[in-house]
Amino acid sequence: MRQLESAGREFLSALAGAAPLLPGKDVLAFIDIDPMQRRVYGHAKAGAAVVSTPLGAPVIAATRLRGGSASSAQIVVRMDSAYYAAKVIAAIRRGRASFSVTARMDAKIRAAIAAIGEEAWTPIRYSEAIWDEDQRRWTSGAQVAEVPYTAFASRKGQAATARLIVRRVRDLNRKAAEGQDELFEC
Repeated sequence: MRQLESAGREFLSALAGAAPLLPGKDVLAFIDIDPMQRRVYGHAKAGAAVVSTPLGAPVIAATRLRGGSASSAQIVVRMDSAYYAAKVIAAIRRGRASFSVTARMDAKIRAAIAAIGEEAWTPIRYSEAIWDEDQRRWTSGAQVAEVPYTAFASRKGQAATARLIVRRVRDLNRKAAEGQDELFEC
């Protein structure tokens, strides 16, 4: 496996030298990490670290961290909830990168969301409907809000304060238990 990884890194490096893989990388680059362990192909990629820019298509890349100089481009590491851990966030911050991570829904997150006042919610109107994976339906409107949030506060020296950004959509589950009404009316 290590020989295959090494060959893949060498190929990607040579390809990057021969073709403009990531236009705009000197300004902004995104690194998406996905923990799924299966083949990577097509639009539903999974199990890879992918580097992309606002101007270029995603490129599958190696996930190993290394020491040394880095460019002045802004690096944004985007991760799903499998990487919501104090050590991961600390490593990203040590590398002077920004991050976006899906937080697990726990009692502290629920309390932070419940404390958001109605005036803090901003409507989003999508020009085209967007598929909502959680609700398994198309949505054309939602609301977002953000509040400061400190994660991992109970871990000595590992607390991480950042923005908690929350999106809520109308819940159309007509079979929901009594008392579980829509989050908001459109």
